[in-house]
Amino acid sequence: MHTNACCAGDKSSANFAMILLLAALLFQTALGCPAGYEVWFDGICSKSLGNLERSNANYQCTLQNGHLPIIRNDMDQNRLVKSYTSISWMWLDLSCDGQNFVWSDGRVATYTKFNGDQKCDSSSKNQIIYITTSSGVWTSTTNPNEVAYGICELNDRSYVCDNHELVQMGKSEDTCYRVETAPLHWADAEANCETQNATLATIHDQSTNDFLRRTAVANSMLGGLLLGLKLQPNGNYSWSDGSAIDYNNFAPGFPDTYYGECASMITGFSTGQWMNMECDVTLPYICTKPAVVFNANAIPSGCPTQTEYFPGDEIFAPSWPEATGPAQCEYELMVHNNTEKVEVELVFLESNKCCDTLSFIDGIFGSTTIKSFSGYLGYTSVKVQSTSDTMRMRWNATSGDNVRGFHVKVNAIST
Repeated sequence: MHTNACCAGDKSSANFAMILLLAALLFQTALGCPAGYEVWFDGICSKSLGNLERSNANYQCTLQNGHLPIIRNDMDQNRLVKSYTSISWMWLDLSCDGQNFVWSDGRVATYTKFNGDQKCDSSSKNQIIYITTSSGVWTSTTNPNEVAYGICELNDRSYVCDNHELVQMGKSEDTCYRVETAPLHWADAEANCETQNATLATIHDQSTNDFLRRTAVANSMLGGLLLGLKLQPNGNYSWSDGSAIDYNNFAPGFPDTYYGECASMITGFSTGQWMNMECDVTLPYICTKPAVVFNANAIPSGCPTQTEYFPGDEIFAPSWPEATGPAQCEYELMVHNNTEKVEVELVFLESNKCCDTLSFIDGIFGSTTIKSFSGYLGYTSVKVQSTSDTMRMRWNATSGDNVRGFHVKVNAIST
């Protein structure tokens, strides 16, 4: 770290222009990043501010309805470190509120990378946090004149988890979760989770149970937590997402038919054991759902050796699901007979608006461009049709930095 001899920049509230930020997110998701920002994985827009004091970096970000980098999990941590290898130290959005380390959106940090235990209490409220990119270690300082690199980010919406957080347990399937601190009874809580395409917390192993219990405690949910487990008319318990009951952490003596049909976690004890209770008891809860899984089979870098594609084929950008990198690839799209036309469905697009373009051209030898796409669409369902039985697709990525590229499905329609 370096120290600036000048006085620190203006202080800024982390909640400055929050209403404008929420409105801006919808606009950015649909239209890509504003001027001066680059697309980063999952629709996040980033802008470099250079070396400056933490207060000045935070002030500049909030003026633009953004924030310093937020790290929720290993995926965020690894991508941030790998993307900025030339930078020694970088400010994080994290601060100490006198009880917990919190992000500027008010969420308690349940994931950290401090070197050992880091205290956050009333005597250490002035802590500001930076990350050393060479090691990935987070460090706290109370010196307002410290200088580190500033990165401003916009749009926290991740198409891996939508508006939920990602928890990676080292298993084949990751889980998305969202903390809901306002108490509800079981039916209303489940209904609210369903509006998010999720369910009340489903637990299939000890590591998930421990994580949810720690998350509840970090969010001051010490009086219990609703679970998606409920007694059915046939006398058996079932998870609200329909998955199998392959893990059980009921406390001794539970479930007990005297207490009711709905289940909760006892968050006040480290074991996070469960009990059943009446369904009209109100408690906070956590919604969970599976994370979006990008194509399990990694695509090699560079253009594919296969050049012809037919209905039923799916095409992914080079290096998918990692950053595509520079590439100029052409794909020939065909149908099986001349009574059909080619139709492609653009399933996903994440590209740099400045430099990466996906184009669809009519015919194998023609030069008429039917449609071109650039920037960020995320998961979508845009369809493009040819006027004949052939079409070319051209991926012209002169950058390809920090973006996944595209996913396309080839279909046929009758003429």
